[in-house]
Parts: sequence; structure tokens; C-alpha cells
Amino acid sequence: MGGGFFGERKDVYDDWYPGIDQMFFPVETTPIDRLIVESTGKKNPTVLVITTASEGGERDVDLYMSAFRKQYEPIGAKIEELRLIQQEETHEEIVAKIGRADAVYVTPGDTSLLIKTWRKRGVDELLRVAYESGTVMSGLSAGACCWFDFFLPDKQEGAVDKQTALGWVQGLLCVHFNTEADTSSFKSILKKDTSLFGIALDEHAAIEIVDDEYRIHTYSKDSFAWKCYWNNGEYIVEKLREIESFSSIKNLKKC
Repeated sequence: MGGGFFGERKDVYDDWYPGIDQMFFPVETTPIDRLIVESTGKKNPTVLVITTASEGGERDVDLYMSAFRKQYEPIGAKIEELRLIQQEETHEEIVAKIGRADAVYVTPGDTSLLIKTWRKRGVDELLRVAYESGTVMSGLSAGACCWFDFFLPDKQEGAVDKQTALGWVQGLLCVHFNTEADTSSFKSILKKDTSLFGIALDEHAAIEIVDDEYRIHTYSKDSFAWKCYWNNGEYIVEKLREIESFSSIKNLKKC
């Protein structure tokens, strides 16, 4: 998912939204949340929420998880949580939690922190084993970026280059494309390596990948997904259509 809220308290994000009058964000992600649960093929699947990207200090993870449970438990999910920074999880506990999960949901936040921590603790390898055994992998913002070859770092001053993620899905992913993303840096990164293509997800847009096929989901009339690349000196931003059937992921690589 490129972005969206599921009713969490706004003081979860105090550093980002100071002085906001309303207490709660709206619930925006229900269609994709239902898809994640349904994709497990189980009536009451266990969804493991990995909060690593949210544990860098800018979010109250307890409040975040409270909102997550309120969204997911009514649609049939049993929730487990894995904190790798704020709690001392043993390797055995990490293995057991990942092994029990029917779906994994990775929360938003600091993608670089997430990748560094996972590699240090061997979580990336454990998740790969789980994925190959049929566990559904999902996430929002940083939780989407982590699965790709590369991701666009948070908006910042000065030159920006792509950052390396897990490499499960080819391409450079940009989230929050229609709101807070550094789209000029995204464009510049792709220009540096014209063999690279980018996938950009607006708020309320998601990409679903099953084996070697994909499809796009949007749950707002103003939200889209895009393929971005350079061709013969021209920057191409191509809308990816939302269709019921899956399309070969090779089509994303054609520029």
C-alpha cells in the first residue's frame, strides 16, 4: 500500500501533525485490509505485525497497535506483534512468531532502520522461508518499500540516491506519490540508471503480486499507481490500470 490510515490516533504522529484539532484519522484502508486477510485462505488467520520501521521514536507503537487490532480483529484476524527494537525478542521467539503467521504486515516508518535491523537479526531470511511456504507478505509505506530492489528515502535536502531493500521484487518503489514523496529525486534517480524502472503508489493505491503476476488496487477515485522510467531522453509516467485479472510482472519491466 502506498499510504492510508486505519483510524489511528493522531498523537501517534505528534512530530508530523502538531496541533491538530481532531483526535483520530479516518479509516481508509478497509478494502486492502480485507484482501490481506482473505488472501491467506483462512477464516481466522494469524496476522503478524512487524513494527520495526515504527520503532524509531516518532510513533507511539502501543497506540498504533491498538488501532490496528480495532481494524483487523473484526474482519477475522488474530493479531500477533513482533517488536525488534523496543523489546528483547529472542531468536527462538522470532522464529516461532514468523512460523505461526498466515500473513505478515509491516508497518510504516523508517525503511532504512527496518532493513538494517532485519538483516542484523536474520529476520529477512526467516521471512523469505515463510513466504516460500505460503505466508502472505504485506505492508504500508515502508512496509511496502522493503520488498523491492530499491526504495526512495524520506524527503530531505540535497542529493538523494536510491536505497537497497530486500530485492524480492524488481524495481524502485516510491510511496505517497501524490502527497509527500520527493518526486523530483525519484525522477533523478531513474535518470541516473535508465535500465531501472520505478513503481509509484499514490495514497490509497496498492500493488498485489502473486508469483510472477500482479494487479493494481485503488480505493479512492483520485488514487492511482504508476510506472515511471526514462526512454530516449524522455521521462515517462505511465498509469497502471486497475483490472480484475492479473498481468505478467514482465510487463512492468518493459520500457
